[in-house]
Parts: sequence; structure tokens; C-alpha cells
Amino acid sequence: IPLGVFAAAMSMFGGFPVGITDVIIQGRFSMFLVAPIMGTGLLIYMLMPKTTKMIEEWQNKNLG
Repeated sequence: IPLGVFAAAMSMFGGFPVGITDVIIQGRFSMFLVAPIMGTGLLIYMLMPKTTKMIEEWQNKNLG
């Protein structure tokens, strides 16, 4: 989970500024916005309590 949170945060911190800058400069939708939007959605999904529990159960099942 910490690796996923870090990856989502890096995608948001790096992607939103580039995507918004492209939208302002070019005046059209930027493909640079897709990754941070998906990263934000995945971060919210990963931080939900049931998702965290499901991932931990899956890890314990595979290890034991």
C-alpha cells in the first residue's frame, strides 16, 4: 500500500501541473491529465478501509 500511495502522489504532483499548463497554453485537452486523474482515483480507492483489508488478506493468503 505505501508504494501505491507514493506512486499515486508522484503522478498527481508531477502530472497536474504539466497537464494544466498544457491546457492553458494550448487551449485544448491535454493527455498529460489522464494519468494524474487515474492516480487520484486509485489513491482514493486504495485508502478506503475495505480495500486495505482486502489487500492485506490477499497478501497473507499468498504468503501463508
